Amino acid sequence: AVLVPAVLRRSPSRCSVTMAKALPTGTVRKSDAYQPVPKLWYIPFSMNSAKAGMCLRLSSVNKAAERVDLGPVGQYSFEAARLNPNMTVPFLEVEDKVITDSRLIADHLFQVSPGVGD
Repeated sequence: AVLVPAVLRRSPSRCSVTMAKALPTGTVRKSDAYQPVPKLWYIPFSMNSAKAGMCLRLSSVNKAAERVDLGPVGQYSFEAARLNPNMTVPFLEVEDKVITDSRLIADHLFQVSPGVGD
């Protein structure tokens, strides 16, 4: 669970922070078209993209998978926004789904396409 400061309150003797849970941004949703080969959309300098890329490299579909480098502002392109309305990276197109969170991508690859050591 990720915690973010909700309210910062000052008392005479100390400062206290009330924490609230952050809303998850990732989803698994139905795609418009069937994608037989996994296609990872990523930005090279994003830590979450690096996590998803590492999981894809460790999976059994690594050699067949497609990778699309979105560049510095590519996540805001029309094509990327059509697939992922949240406009976040990374996201994975696979079969009839679009997965839009690095943790969900890792879970999907581990369940459906485990690597040699999994």
